[in-house]
Amino acid sequence: MRNLLVETAGRPDSWPTPGGEEVAEAFGPSCWIVFVAYRDGIEVRDIGWIG
Repeated sequence: MRNLLVETAGRPDSWPTPGGEEVAEAFGPSCWIVFVAYRDGIEVRDIGWIG
């Protein structure tokens, strides 16, 4: 999970439009996050994992 968060936070080019209105998803091998973007970072709205 930590790797997915670090990877997602480090790739602002893959974030949705900043402002907190549009959600995006990122997936790892056995986990996922749903997040929104702001100019200074992301806010995770949901976390899930298999197993």
